[in-house]
Amino acid sequence: MNDMCIVQAPHPIGGLPAEEVRAKADKVFPEIVSVAEHWTPKARSSNAALRKPYPATRLTVKGGEDEVAAYLLGRKWTDGLPVVPPTPARVEVMLKGTSLSPDTVIGEVPPRNGVLTVELAAVYSVMAGCKPEYLPVVIAACQALLDPMHEFREATTTTNQCGMLILVSGPIVKELGIRTGSGLFGPEPGNTANATIGRAVNMIMDILGGSTPAPAGKDGSQFGLPGSYTMCAGEDADLNPWGRTIAVQQGFTNDDNIVTVFETRSYINLNLHHNNNAEDLLHSMALTMAMMILPLTMRTTEEALLAVPDSFREGSYALGAGKLRTIFVIILPAAIRPGAAPKNLQVAFVHERTPETSTWTSQHEFGRSQLDQVFPGQVKTKAYYNAVSGENADELVEQAIAEGADIVFTTSPKLVGASLRAALKHPDIRILNCSVDMPYTGIRTYYTRVYEAKFI
Repeated sequence: MNDMCIVQAPHPIGGLPAEEVRAKADKVFPEIVSVAEHWTPKARSSNAALRKPYPATRLTVKGGEDEVAAYLLGRKWTDGLPVVPPTPARVEVMLKGTSLSPDTVIGEVPPRNGVLTVELAAVYSVMAGCKPEYLPVVIAACQALLDPMHEFREATTTTNQCGMLILVSGPIVKELGIRTGSGLFGPEPGNTANATIGRAVNMIMDILGGSTPAPAGKDGSQFGLPGSYTMCAGEDADLNPWGRTIAVQQGFTNDDNIVTVFETRSYINLNLHHNNNAEDLLHSMALTMAMMILPLTMRTTEEALLAVPDSFREGSYALGAGKLRTIFVIILPAAIRPGAAPKNLQVAFVHERTPETSTWTSQHEFGRSQLDQVFPGQVKTKAYYNAVSGENADELVEQAIAEGADIVFTTSPKLVGASLRAALKHPDIRILNCSVDMPYTGIRTYYTRVYEAKFI
């Protein structure tokens, strides 16, 4: 790991009154001054200075494979489960699965900044039980995770329980036997590709990257996530009724082999016993997704939903709207603003950065574009970029409200101050701030990465 000087302030910081934050900062400030004056990097041995990521260090362990597995486990070089010992012969066979040179550097894996080479990707793939033909998928997933736009360091050090979902698209799904349907996340004999590809990637991130639980590691998640062992799925293009797979949506074709990665907490199980036809099933699924996707529903209660006049629903259906559109455009707005007649919603997104410089912003923008596409003429959205707290954030929020926004999403915790000030001035405007803070009197908060459901 790069030699760095770190001063740690007591957690938490977010959501506290300014005076409490200032008190915590004052408490650690003497230490900051001290290290600024006296800290120096640790001296490195000549061997460490000369060590390069390739070739990987070879170790000799006395005994058989059981002793090797025990040695790796004792050094915390596994995920806690039994592994296949990565002998030079096995690694050589694994490397035949790719045309890349073994010394090719894929990237530095945070937070420990271990240097990942193709050779090391093959080592961990052997340990995870992969076949050589799986190696290109493992490498592609690592390249995606380590892309600077992905901001993987945040996901791997947060106190939130995040797992890496690896979604494979294209002909390679069938070629490798990556499972796409029933039981794809379960312990099935036919799930070899799903289980081992996801496991190899997570071992690389956890062991080489050092994202292991505290106090030894930097992973701050409270209880962890079972999906952190492995979470890999294939996209079934044949069963996609819309014709626009994730590959197509990202500018590729269905003949291209691509790997998409993103953080996820867990999946929501729909345990439906009373839906006897396709429409009822879709209705229940849509309602569940609506509650997941729209953080503004935190402000609604069952009583508020039931208080929406039946005439609103009946009028919506008479105009040809389906149940999903009625929920989004009629019922929820009326429940949020009791007594107000439903109207076309104007929704503003105020971002700290641009989609080109932040995946967080680009993910919000993807959701915003979906609103525009699904509800044309009924929901109007607009984005505002480069909002800086203490500079122009208040002005941009005020501009959004002046331009007719009924709901304003401020998509960074740093914008909570501007959100609160705007809420005090405009009590009829619904303002939601993206942070882990508890809701305030005038605004609601949300903090989730929820992605459009796909056929997998």
